[in-house]
Amino acid sequence: MFEAEQRQYAELGGDYFWLAGKRGLAWSVFRQINPDAAANGKVLDIGCGPGYAFAEAAGWGELYGLDPSREALLLCRQNSRQGARLVNGSAERLPYKDGSFSVVIAFEIFEHLENDAAAIGECFRILQPGGWLIFTVPAFQWLWGDHDDLYFHKRRYTTGQMRRRLREAGFRVKRLTYCHALFTLPLWLTRRVKRWTANGTKRDDFVRLSPRMNRFLTGVVLSESILLKQWDMPCGTSIIGIACKS
Repeated sequence: MFEAEQRQYAELGGDYFWLAGKRGLAWSVFRQINPDAAANGKVLDIGCGPGYAFAEAAGWGELYGLDPSREALLLCRQNSRQGARLVNGSAERLPYKDGSFSVVIAFEIFEHLENDAAAIGECFRILQPGGWLIFTVPAFQWLWGDHDDLYFHKRRYTTGQMRRRLREAGFRVKRLTYCHALFTLPLWLTRRVKRWTANGTKRDDFVRLSPRMNRFLTGVVLSESILLKQWDMPCGTSIIGIACKS
């Protein structure tokens, strides 16, 4: 994302329902798979942006963050209180030694990259044996809309496509599921209406909410964790993935 979009993302805040809820679901799925994960390793957040994922990741070890935007790293330093070590760099060529990290986080990153396969391979390289990759990506090309254009997405994914990429990189896939299932049809309809009424003007999907409405919608999103304990979602606006370097 370019600097203007990073600023807007920062202004939404770390508790914005769409973003905070998705992170919460991802961590819930990870804890379900690996409830006894060691918390004394090194954790890297790729594309850390304003640093909102660090609060949830703080219990898993020493924190590191990487982002291609210097302005994003400045925002991260201002927002984060976890003392993460920050580096300006590219996900397709990570500036770390082999086997450096126990956990790598990549929330909404791979869709921005020309060579997503290279970035996934880099994640595998820098993870220790037994290390974990936790990620989210947008789902289904038929959900493409102005938001994808404005935030410089290259593609949206299916779980099958992500499974192939992970296996080609050497990962053992532990969980791949769609999420935000309840929002799939509303998002599709909203993006169709925008397309019909835009008159050449592109708008993203973020909506300013009252604190009460934001808390309500966050609860709606997080309630999906009950279903995810038992089943993979058959559809959704995003994908949650957990993979292990075995």
